[in-house]
Amino acid sequence: LRTSGLWPFECQEQWYYEVVCNPTSPHRYWGLVQDTTLLGIGGLTHWEPENRLAQISLLLAPASRGHGYGSNAVSLLLAEGFERIGLNMIYGECYANNSAALAFWQVQRRRWDGTNTWLRARKFWAGQFWDSYHFTFLAGEYFVHKNVEQSKEEETEHE
Repeated sequence: LRTSGLWPFECQEQWYYEVVCNPTSPHRYWGLVQDTTLLGIGGLTHWEPENRLAQISLLLAPASRGHGYGSNAVSLLLAEGFERIGLNMIYGECYANNSAALAFWQVQRRRWDGTNTWLRARKFWAGQFWDSYHFTFLAGEYFVHKNVEQSKEEETEHE
């Protein structure tokens, strides 16, 4: 959801019916739930099966931020994309005016050995242009990272 501001209810409702409820949509979203509380939504969107790529999307409720739910959701979405679906690349975008999201995605990009680039003046919002942060995760790097983490866990178990 690359929005730079809040959508009116009518736009949110239209998006829900056209994207979330539409089985032919190239976007797939999952609810992020703990017990019976909806923490947010995460998804793989803009699927291009012929290119084996998709965009990662994550939206957490304000009360759910800062507790590790976002990092866990990214792990699950990458696993879904690379392990189950067989994607080669998952990419994302964040606008510089959203400092909390920008910091989050920069950490995730480093955590998963992804790459990044900036597009200058990509988004016009609130009377000015904002830069856009683009990042990518590749299947090969994901599996190397995952294997290293599993090896570390196994070493810790044997100590």
